[in-house]
Amino acid sequence: MKKSILSTAFLWCMVLCLAAPTPGSALPKDMEKMNISMDAAMGTGIFAAVSALAPVMEKWWDAKVRVVSYSVPRVRYQKLREAGMVTMTAISTNSSFAAEGREFFADKGWGPQPQRFLWHAWVLPWGYAVPADSPIKTIYDIKGKRIAYGMHGPAMIEQSDALLAFVNLTRKDIKMVPTGSYMQEILSIVEGKADVCAIPANTAASVMNVASRPPGIRYLTMPLEDEEGWKRYLKIVPYVFRSKLTNETVTGKVHPKADGITGTLTPYYWIA
Repeated sequence: MKKSILSTAFLWCMVLCLAAPTPGSALPKDMEKMNISMDAAMGTGIFAAVSALAPVMEKWWDAKVRVVSYSVPRVRYQKLREAGMVTMTAISTNSSFAAEGREFFADKGWGPQPQRFLWHAWVLPWGYAVPADSPIKTIYDIKGKRIAYGMHGPAMIEQSDALLAFVNLTRKDIKMVPTGSYMQEILSIVEGKADVCAIPANTAASVMNVASRPPGIRYLTMPLEDEEGWKRYLKIVPYVFRSKLTNETVTGKVHPKADGITGTLTPYYWIA
């Protein structure tokens, strides 16, 4: 797995070296100001990464770059379609829904969405967590439990459905807890509203916020040896990669409580 990730990273570096413009290259006159967005809310690692990249872009293109955040995928694409609202956006799995006209983008006039992939950005580690004092000890103990569902984005919904598939359950076997935003979803397990939620396994401010609240959180590993479970899981979310989560396999730092577990890596891309 590590070798595969390093090989992929090297390939993308070669592509960027061949395709990148000369530093300081001027943008067209109508692009002297850029608005860039991301597939995440403020306080997330993605927001931090895009914000850190903005001044580099300003120096590279000699243009003013403004970072804007739209946590709802459909709104983000609306702003991307409207001339001048957003120049490009860093996005992950929701791009596949837009390109294929599925879920939120199945309505007339909303999909399929035309989009150009500019370059690969990074990979984000994900896992599933429970309250630190939860009686749930393994991922196979979730039958009959309250599972958080992020109804704000189709990718979050599929993450929860994929969890059920991994342990060969359906929605009839659990209690769905609908949430209206990313923060509501990950906070649900420390606010006593849900027993399990999908959550990034990094040190983003949003994750550290949740982990620091009583009773704390505990990540559930997804055993690599459960081949049938992974087949069912990846059938629902084929755009992620299974991986042991360590500082060597993720972009940035893995959360201390997730270090060494098996979870997933989600790729992010810049699109226009």
